[in-house]
Amino acid sequence: MSVALERRGAVAWLRVSNPPTHLLRAHDLGALRRHLVALESDDEVRVVVLAGGPGCTPRQLHPGDALAMAQAAPPYVPPRLVFAAVALLRRVPMLQRVVDRLPTPHVAFLDFLLCADVLEGSRLLSVAALAGPVFGGGLELALCCDLRVASDADDTWLAQPEALAGVMAGFGGTQRLPRLVGKARALQLLLLGDAVRPAEAERMGLVQQVVPAATLEEEVQAMAERLASRPTAAALGTHRAVHQGLQGTLARGLAIELGAVQRVWARPEAREGLGKVSTLAGDPSLYELPLPELLHRFEHG
Repeated sequence: MSVALERRGAVAWLRVSNPPTHLLRAHDLGALRRHLVALESDDEVRVVVLAGGPGCTPRQLHPGDALAMAQAAPPYVPPRLVFAAVALLRRVPMLQRVVDRLPTPHVAFLDFLLCADVLEGSRLLSVAALAGPVFGGGLELALCCDLRVASDADDTWLAQPEALAGVMAGFGGTQRLPRLVGKARALQLLLLGDAVRPAEAERMGLVQQVVPAATLEEEVQAMAERLASRPTAAALGTHRAVHQGLQGTLARGLAIELGAVQRVWARPEAREGLGKVSTLAGDPSLYELPLPELLHRFEHG
C-alpha cells in the first residue's frame, strides 16, 4: 500500500510513500480520502498528520497521472455541479463506494476535493510534515492542513511550478496560497515557479515552524499532541470559525464566530477551564514571569 496509517494515541499519521521518486499518484488521493473519512468517525483520533516515507513528503502529482486526468476530463463541467457532487458525497459517505468503482483518472479530482473538505471542514485538526522537495499537488495537499512543519534539510524546497509546464495549479493553490502568504507573494510563486527554502517559507507564513531534519517527526508529534489536548468544543469551534469565516465577508465571519463562541462558552469544560485560569491569575507573582512561562503555567495548570 502506498498510503499507510499509523496511530499514536489521539494522533493518526497518514504516510504516502512511493519510492524512489515519492511522486503523488492519483490512486493515492482515493486511499487518503478513504482513510480520512474513516478517521473522521473515529472518536479516539483528534489530529491527523500527513507525511511521506522516511525523510520525504509526497511531491507533485505524477505527470503521467496528471495527463491521464486531463485526457479523462469532460470538456467543461460547471463548478457548482462539481461542488454539489462533493457536498452530496460528504453528506452520504456510502455514495463514495460508487466513486471507488470508477476509473481513477476520472475521479482523482473529486478525491482531492473530498480530502480537502475533510481536512478543512471536519472535527479533525491536521498538520503536514514537510521534508524533501514538496511542490505542485503535494504542496497543495499540505495547504489544506491547519499547520505545516518543515525540515531544515538541504533538499527541502517548496514550489508551485505548474506554469512552467504550461498549466496552472488546479488543486486549490491559486486560492489557498494567497490566503496564507498574500496576493503578490502567491503570484510570484504561481507565475514564476520560484522554489523557496524552509526558512523563507516560514518568514512568508507558508510554514509555521522549521525544525532539524533529525527531529522532524518528534517535533510534529509533540505539536499534534498539544493540538489533541485542547478541549474538543473549543478546538472544533475555532477550527470551523476560521475555515468557514474565510469563505465570505468579515461580517459573515464575525457572525460565524459569535455563534461558535456562544456554543463553546456554554459547555461545562469552558466553565471549568475559566475557573482554573481565574484561580491561577489570582497569584500576583505569576505576572513577574516571562510571558512564555506564564502561558505555560496557564496551559498546564
